[in-house]
Amino acid sequence: MSTSINTVTLTGYLGNAPEVQESKGVTFAHFSLATALSYKDGKGNRVERTDWHRIVAFGALAKTLAQLGKGDRVAVHGRLQTNSYTDSESVKRTTVEVVAGQVEFLRLKDRDEAAVAA
Repeated sequence: MSTSINTVTLTGYLGNAPEVQESKGVTFAHFSLATALSYKDGKGNRVERTDWHRIVAFGALAKTLAQLGKGDRVAVHGRLQTNSYTDSESVKRTTVEVVAGQVEFLRLKDRDEAAVAA
C-alpha cells in the first residue's frame, strides 16, 4: 500500500476580508491569498510575480477568520483540493483551492492584534 501526502503551507496577504457563510448547518469561509516572488531574469532585471490562491475553511476556524481583513498577513496550513464543474456555456472548468486546517495570524493591517484577538 502506498502513502500519499497532500500538504501545503502558504504565507501571504489577504486580498479581501473572508466571506463567512453557512449552508445546511455548515459554516465556511472563502478568501483569496496573495503570495509574492521576486527574482532576476536572465538579463538581470528584477521580476515581481504575485500568485493568487483560493482558500476555504470550515467550522470554528471559518468563524475565527471573520476577524481578518484585506491586507492582513497570515500563514495557511492545509491541503489542495481540485473541483470541476460545467459553466453556463457548457464548458468544463477546474478550480484548485486550499482547504485550510490552520491559519496563523501574522500581522493584522492597521489594527491592534490584541484588540482583534479579544
